[in-house]
Formats: sequence, C-alpha cells, structure tokens
Amino acid sequence: MRSSSMRSVFRLLDHISSILSVLALVLIYNHVSNKHETGELWQREVSSNSPSLPDDAKNIMGKLPVQVWSNVCGGKLFNLLNSPFFPRFFDELYFISNTRIHLNRSNYGQRVFGYLHPPETGYYKFVLYSDDGSEFWFGANQSLGSLKIASSVATRDRVGSAPVGEICFDSQISDDFLLEKGNKYPLEIIHLQGTGADFVELHWIRPGKHYLEVITSEYISHSVESQSVSQITSSKGSSNSQLGITKPYLVSFLTDSAVERTLSTCSYTLPTATKPGMRRLQGNKAIQEIITVTNDDRKWQENEEAKLVVDLFVAGLEKIFPKKYLVERILTLERMVTNEENNVVLYFLEIELSCDALDYPERVAEYVYLQNNEQGENPRGKNAQLCYPKGLDWKKEVAVHLIIAVDCEGQRLHRFIERAEQILQGSLEVDFQLVVIHSGKLGLDVERTLQTTSLQKYKVEKLNGEFSWTRAINAGVRLVRDAQSIVLTTDVYMDLAPEIFENCRKHCIGGRMAFAPILFSLKCGAFPAEPYGSWDDHGYQMIGMYKSDWNRLGGLNEGTADHLAAWDLMDRILSSGMYVARVKSPNLFRLFYPKPRDLNVPEF
Repeated sequence: MRSSSMRSVFRLLDHISSILSVLALVLIYNHVSNKHETGELWQREVSSNSPSLPDDAKNIMGKLPVQVWSNVCGGKLFNLLNSPFFPRFFDELYFISNTRIHLNRSNYGQRVFGYLHPPETGYYKFVLYSDDGSEFWFGANQSLGSLKIASSVATRDRVGSAPVGEICFDSQISDDFLLEKGNKYPLEIIHLQGTGADFVELHWIRPGKHYLEVITSEYISHSVESQSVSQITSSKGSSNSQLGITKPYLVSFLTDSAVERTLSTCSYTLPTATKPGMRRLQGNKAIQEIITVTNDDRKWQENEEAKLVVDLFVAGLEKIFPKKYLVERILTLERMVTNEENNVVLYFLEIELSCDALDYPERVAEYVYLQNNEQGENPRGKNAQLCYPKGLDWKKEVAVHLIIAVDCEGQRLHRFIERAEQILQGSLEVDFQLVVIHSGKLGLDVERTLQTTSLQKYKVEKLNGEFSWTRAINAGVRLVRDAQSIVLTTDVYMDLAPEIFENCRKHCIGGRMAFAPILFSLKCGAFPAEPYGSWDDHGYQMIGMYKSDWNRLGGLNEGTADHLAAWDLMDRILSSGMYVARVKSPNLFRLFYPKPRDLNVPEF
C-alpha cells in the first residue's frame, strides 16, 4: 500500500515538473521576444500595388520551392543579397516538404518561398535556426506586400550561426502573429552558407502548444503564379552609380574635316613585341600594358605630360579655328609603348571641347604622334611637335559583334543578356550585334529570352557535337559576314562596362592593332557595386579585332586546349606584326568563379 502511494506521488511530481518546464520555456521565449527588434536598417521595399494571393485552384499543397545560388562566398547574408545574380538568376530549383533544409554543401545561398496555412485561429510564434546567417520574412495579412522581416540569425554584415535548440540572437524569435484558420500567409526564408555546418530550420509554436516543431507539409503550399522573384532588397546599387562613371560616349565627335586640318601627318611604326627564339605560348610576356596618363581630368594642366600633348593639339586647332574652342577636360590620354629611344611616342588623345557657338560639348578622339627632334630627355623643347600617324586608318564608327560561348550556365547567360541590354540603352549604342553559341544544355530558351528584350540584332546557334570554348567562339565568328567589322569574344562571367564597345573600337585597327583589356577579377564575396580583387595581368578572357584579321590569323586553334587557345592566338597576333592594346578598364569585371575556369590562363 505504501509502495502504491509512493508511485502516485512520483507520478504527480513528474507531471508538475513537466508543467513547470513548459511554463519556463514559454516565459523565456516571451521574455526574449519582448527584446526582439525587426531589423530597421534592412527593411524591405514594398510596392503599393503588391499582388494579392492567387486563387486556391492554383495552389499546390505540401511543398515549398527553393532557389539556389551557387558560388556565393563569405558566410555573410549581405554577400547573397549583393550578388549580381540575386534575386532573378538562380542556378537550381528544388522543393521541400517541411521547413528543415540540409544540403551538405559550401558557399551557396538559397531562398524558400510559399504560403503558410494555420490549422486553427490563434497566436503563433516562430523561431529560426541556421548556419550561417538567415532571415525569415512573413506576411501578416495574406498580401505579398505585407511581407516583413520576422526573425533572423545574425545581421547581414556579420557571420553568425544558431544551432537547433539554442537562442544565440534575440532576433531568432518572432513576435506573436494572430492568424486565422482558412487563410494563407506568404512566407520567405533567405539563407547563406559559407563553410562548416550547413542547415536552416524554421520552427513554430502553435496555439495551445508549448513546444517548438518544424512546420510540416500539411501546413505549407506554393502557387504556380506565386512571385518567383524575391523583393527583399539590400543597399546594393548599380556598379555605374557606385563608381561615378562619366559618359563620353554620349558626346558627339567634332567633324572629321575639322580634325584633319588641325595637325599634319607623319610616318610612324608600331613596335613589334616578338623576339627571336621566343617559345610558344610565351608571346604574351612581351606584351606591355598601355599607360593611362590621365582619365576624366578637368585639372589636366597640372599634369606636365598631359599639358604638353593637349597644348600642342590646341595650338593646331587655334590656327584653323581661332578662339572658337576651349578644352573642358581630358577624357582619356593613353601612352603606347613605342620607340621612345627615338624621342617618338604614340598617344591616344580624347578631349571634350566647348564651343562658343554651341550649347553642347563636342569631343576629339585621335591617335597622335609626339616627336621631339632635339636630343636629350627634354620633351618640351621648341622643336617638339604633334602629328597624325600616316595611314593608321582608325575608324570611330564600326559595327561590333559580341561573341559569347556558353555551355550549361543558363541563368548566367540570362543575366549577361540583361546587362548588355542595360548598357546599350544607356549608351545609345546602335552598331552592335550579340552572337550566342551554346551547347543546348542551358535550361534556357535563348531565342525567347532575347525576343523579350530591346536588343534588335542577335544571332543564336547551337553547337553540334562536344562543346568546347574554342569551337564555340570560332562558330560564332563565322556567323559574322562583314569582314570590316569588329568581333569581340567573351563569356558569361564578364560584367560588361558601359564604355566597353567604344573602348574596343578605340583599340582595334585593321591589320595593325588588336584589343585585349586587362580585367579586374573579383574575389569570393565581391560584387561590381563594391569590388575587391586584383587585376588579371595574365588572362585573356576578352579579345577584339577586325573580322578580316581574325580570318587572316585563322582564329582560335581548335587543336589546342581551351585554356591555352587565347595565348596561342596572342603568339600569332604578335608574329603577324600587329600590336596588342593591353589596357586596364576600371569598370570591366570578371565575376568570381571557384573552379579554374580561366580558360585563357595556361597551367604549366
């Protein structure tokens, strides 16, 4: 009898203990939630005409879509939100049946989105766990416009994690939401994984319950018409606005007849970079970078070298048009590596002029030769003169065909096309054609995508047989019929600069000069709006030249491995006597990719 009484007492104590544990847990969560703040710095921009939820007939129960962005590094959610591919151009899409996700990967970001169906009316609380950072966004009134940040793990600019069952940040726990049975509420989770543990989980406490649990399939859904692109925003801006890019390409040229009368012509020679006995694939080492003397400079008179060149040019202009033009700024002054031992230097001069008879500026862009007939190193002697290189035959206006080869990177291509469209609209470029050669494994209807853009001139072709970069580029060049136009080769990991087509024209001269810009390669976690990385002095991922020169040189050698093909082409360009214009373009970025995809950098 005593034994029976003791058992009853123990059962009663166990029951009381359980109740006290639950109450303690609830009190802790309520206490923490009172301190929870909803990330005022990172609020979502909501359109006043945000769409309402779709009809039930278009709702699919039991699954939530997940978009994945590969190769996003750094462990900070900020890096995902500032990726040039977020939010539209994801790499993968899959579905989950509950709010627990483990991919067992590194360096990726993901977005979960859909709707929550509360089983009963009452107050709900949510708790978020993840490694690395994450955010949970929730709509309290069935409208996508009501989405607001409800909980988060770490702030966007810091690396942080919260193992399941641990409250490491006050912001993990949401406020209470009063939800009604029969309604559905939009939700969204964004998560970035760097290295180490890999997961994100969203738990909830339902009305009348006193424990946390994962949200399972009977309470989630998605719609075929649901918003597939996240509207969560960050502080990122376009690379153009961040870098304060000037737009000389919008300034009209001074007429050729006026420019031709300004200076006399003189004979010239461009130096060859080849040397006797140079080994194969070593020609690139002889190519020297073009020196930018000054760029977008209104204080050019303080630069002795720039002042000499401009003063000599203006003196010639004054003889023809006295007191008519005033130099407002130097847009570009580049010095080629030429025969300086003979006191002769080739420059590319681009200046903006104001005219007393016009209410708009004009510009001059010309190659000029500086000759100093005096012996010694003083270039300011009275015999220094400026002239146009005879027979250089540089053309300001010529069609450029951008040739791009792409294998499986459909979303990267989609983003590339959108970027090209933005540049063309901003620069008013008309003499341009996009040529896309692909493997057929893109997962993207390229023709249909291009038809939805404002691009007027494009060609698309599927490469038959095994895909290779060299075969694809050669196939693209063959589609260009006009031998007196320029072909510019690249790939989908290039973030084009607004001035890229003008720069290509400036540095391509038929039979004499090819264009090979030095790219700025972004490091892991960097993006064009806030770049950090290094100049790729040895890579040749972009090459431009006249189609006639491409034909004469034989194009890329398809018998050479992809990663050696561009270096092989450099050898042949130099051996032909042509000059390679190797110049840094500050706004031309090579987007980060973790694999050794630099096809044009040989590995010895």
